[in-house]
Amino acid sequence: MARVSVIIPVHNTGKYLGPCIDSVLGQTLEDIEAIFVDDGSTDSSLSVLESAAARDSRVKVLSLSGQRGVSHARNTGIAEAVGEYLYFMDSDDWIDSDYLEVMYSLCKKESLEQVVNSNYLCEYDPPRPATPANRYCVTPGYHPSKEIANFSPCYTWMRMYSRQFLASNGISFPESVSASEDMYFSKLAELIRPKVFTFSGPAYHYLNRPASLSKHNTFDHIAASKLLFDQLRLRSVLLDGIKLYYCDQSLRVDDGQQFALIRSFFREISPFWDRRYYSVFDCFCKEAVLSCPSFDEWRKRYPAGLVPAFLRSVKKGI
Repeated sequence: MARVSVIIPVHNTGKYLGPCIDSVLGQTLEDIEAIFVDDGSTDSSLSVLESAAARDSRVKVLSLSGQRGVSHARNTGIAEAVGEYLYFMDSDDWIDSDYLEVMYSLCKKESLEQVVNSNYLCEYDPPRPATPANRYCVTPGYHPSKEIANFSPCYTWMRMYSRQFLASNGISFPESVSASEDMYFSKLAELIRPKVFTFSGPAYHYLNRPASLSKHNTFDHIAASKLLFDQLRLRSVLLDGIKLYYCDQSLRVDDGQQFALIRSFFREISPFWDRRYYSVFDCFCKEAVLSCPSFDEWRKRYPAGLVPAFLRSVKKGI
């Protein structure tokens, strides 16, 4: 059994796969398997992956028929994994050579179910100097899970998980949403435990590029937050002191069904809502939605979206 299974969904990133593959296969921890799940790519991705598999027996390539989404791809990888621990990467990123060894060794030393490594660098395409992005620095050790969930970036590539922990708790990626699957997965895993081990170790290199999978409409962020909220309630997690959603300036509500879901969700979380954990725009979004009794009224008040109205309110000092 491999010590770590590295699961990497791939969709049309053929030109970026080289550094990712090289960084995984060049790890100082050699007892790993690299599971690449090709999600219906139409570029050179599959041939690049098959070439890597021919060179190194640790590479496993799974090819999906048609694009099924990043959550389905990752869940497919989880089902195939045999490693003691699981680590998720994006196919256009790369990691320092001792990344997996440090994470795995810490998990074994401390008998951890999960660990968070807060250190990552933002790389850029087109190239320019990398930017340190270690925004959540804490003393290495156990920290309250609500603190981690509220303030640490929710990327799964900052985390390593025991495969048994995920399986025994029924944690998988949500396939009904097309964004914020990392948020759902990482927060659910953290919040079902009182504390999580966090440290700053070797760096993950996150490539910021125009066509990144991580750029989506905020409606999906809120839909994923609703799924997480439902799961936390189902598992009897105390919801006080948890940031339960976030918005950004890409919020777009396309129809009455979407509006009804958002409005219903905001009403559900109101008993647990604490302004201290939310940005000014988060608060404005919630208040704007709840003030509109219908989708028609929403369209009348915010025909150009929330941003112009938000900027006007800031200018007025509201």
